[in-house]
Amino acid sequence: MARRLIAAGIPLGFIARRPEVVAEFSALGARHYESGRELAENIDVLLVVVVDDAQVRDVLVGQGVIDGLAAGSVIVIHSTVHPDTCREMADLAGRRGVELIDAPVTGGPQRSRDGTLTMPVGCDRPETLQRVRPLLLNMATTVERLGPLGAGEATKLLNNFFYAAHCVTALDTEHLLDLLGIDKNVAAAILPSCSGSSDVLRQRATAEIAFRPLDHAKGLEYARNVLKKDVRLFLEVAHSRGIDMERDFGASMQIVRVSLERGHPPGTPHPQSVTPDGSQ
Repeated sequence: MARRLIAAGIPLGFIARRPEVVAEFSALGARHYESGRELAENIDVLLVVVVDDAQVRDVLVGQGVIDGLAAGSVIVIHSTVHPDTCREMADLAGRRGVELIDAPVTGGPQRSRDGTLTMPVGCDRPETLQRVRPLLLNMATTVERLGPLGAGEATKLLNNFFYAAHCVTALDTEHLLDLLGIDKNVAAAILPSCSGSSDVLRQRATAEIAFRPLDHAKGLEYARNVLKKDVRLFLEVAHSRGIDMERDFGASMQIVRVSLERGHPPGTPHPQSVTPDGSQ
């Protein structure tokens, strides 16, 4: 995402923790700031791209970013977090005359490089989105307001809940191709355009190495540390709206649970099971 902005000639300042990231983007012409407060004092639009709710709070509050932004600035949260976190940060920002919208990103690494991400947006004032839309369109082809603040995050969490379901069906598809004796390279050219496909299956089928072997450890770690977090947040949001997922959407819950429990290719023994609520 940062590369897309730099390539478009947009002046970019940033903070980052890893030295290699600092070196890489400084070499591309972006300006590195030593602190969040220093960054905030030199920009009028802040894009937050971190992993979770705790990191969003750390950047915006712990590092003094909100306090350093001038009135009229806009914060865009691209991270996948709880809608309540966005509302909490928006309340703090609003006291300083700073606006905040949530625009989590979806599409994966390749679409991030291509600038074809999708951003579901939540904001109370549509005109705030219109202000930053030209900037966001350097990174995404779809930037749409879904409703008030938090609606973008709720949409992204719903997406990731079903992404988890697609993970297990994609892995089962690959395993069944082996069991049926079908050439995976040939299948990779056909399945992405078939009616039973999914974005997960398309990504694996159209990779440089079609149906490349998964790194078991990384696959499991991803399921535990990222996807499990997103599913947990979605279930919290659904519960807060009075939705009984187990009662009314039990079939989907079962598929997602199986996906999180496996977190690795079919047929590989799994030493531990992980449920959406985090228990083992």
